[in-house]
Amino acid sequence: MSSRHRSHPSVRAAAAGAVTLAALVLGGCGSQEEDLVDTVPDSAREAVVDRQDDATGVQPVHEGVLDGTFYEQVEAWDGQQVDLTAEVDVLVSPRTFLLVPEPGTEVDPLLVLSPTDVAGLGEGATVRVEGVLGAAFDLPRVEEDTGVDLQDDRYDDFDAEPYLVATSVEVVGEG
Repeated sequence: MSSRHRSHPSVRAAAAGAVTLAALVLGGCGSQEEDLVDTVPDSAREAVVDRQDDATGVQPVHEGVLDGTFYEQVEAWDGQQVDLTAEVDVLVSPRTFLLVPEPGTEVDPLLVLSPTDVAGLGEGATVRVEGVLGAAFDLPRVEEDTGVDLQDDRYDDFDAEPYLVATSVEVVGEG
């Protein structure tokens, strides 16, 4: 899929930081969380922090709710920073979940890969998620980019669907 957006170095740095961060901390998606965290070199952890510092001030291409307008722009916003507020529909794993679109929106829920466990996260909770949008989930590519085994059977239904690699998740309302 091709997208027609200008790429800025700061956006590329934010995307690279998000993918690297996800690789470091998405270990909770598999059964090897401690092994993955212990094998990440300190230099990689420091690079993530440096990229996050460089990415501050990057304005998201979308700030708002998960609705039809958002989905109409997914391909154009592929690889860019977005800021969404939505309700958690389903917890797929301790660090992956689905956001449900606004009522009356006839689109599928959005898969979110979170960098860390989120205190208070549960089905029905309202969350604010900042992260890098991917237009088409490709399990092998996401696993390669993040370095994490996402247990294929849980993610088969998300093939070619939009997804979000979160850089931060905040619970803003209980469900």
